[in-house]
Amino acid sequence: MPLRKPSESEIKLIAFMAKNVNHALPADWSETILVNNMDDGGTGSLTIQYADGKTYEQRRFGRELSEYTFKDKDRLLVTVTLNLDEDDNLYELDIWKVDFSSVIAYPEL
Repeated sequence: MPLRKPSESEIKLIAFMAKNVNHALPADWSETILVNNMDDGGTGSLTIQYADGKTYEQRRFGRELSEYTFKDKDRLLVTVTLNLDEDDNLYELDIWKVDFSSVIAYPEL
């Protein structure tokens, strides 16, 4: 799948998760990242890369930054994990829904 700019709801979710653990993102992060849907069965996980940096495949997982759980519109639990690469840059937004279906809507944050 092609890289794309993140949606407004994806930006809000990433910002919320980073702020929740007092992790400062670069001022222009939302303008400099590109995302790609992961091959995860359609739940909505994203790879994250910076437009002027290494590709996702050239980087390695570093650590989990933040985790957040919410109920989707169908009342099923969704767990979202924001991961960083080995250089502490945004790496993945990993999404897991209890029935493995697609997330209907991100929470209102």
